[in-house]
Amino acid sequence: MKVLLLGPKHNRKGRPLVDVRIQLAECLAKAGHRAIILEREPDQDGETLRHKFLRLAGECDHAVLVWPASAAMATTADEIVLLQEACERREIEIVLILHETEAEPRGTELHVHSASDQSRYLDGILAFEPFIITWSKGDAFERPLENYADAFL
Repeated sequence: MKVLLLGPKHNRKGRPLVDVRIQLAECLAKAGHRAIILEREPDQDGETLRHKFLRLAGECDHAVLVWPASAAMATTADEIVLLQEACERREIEIVLILHETEAEPRGTELHVHSASDQSRYLDGILAFEPFIITWSKGDAFERPLENYADAFL
């Protein structure tokens, strides 16, 4: 199985976040699956970012979007839009791993518990009925990894 891993690289203050995609990629590799992190994959000659994303997404069975606490979702807004386009082309199972104190799904909207309204970045993904995993403030990221593994691996 191939899994496309997406997520913000900075917090709302512009500081780098711990790249939890790397932890998830290692977990997937141990289970014999391939994780794809967009910026780690080589470009093909003359390929635009859009074409690269759609090519890689087209090779994947799942897409996992990780949203840590304090994430600056604008840093991955383009990827979210491209993921929606990829899902319109072919079926891809989407998994959202959300920090539960930051976001709460309600029907077709995602309500964000922060001073700024960031839910608009993810609302379009909810139309594809993602599997949603949350983790609480006190839990390490390993618990969502276990939930993901239990659900899909």
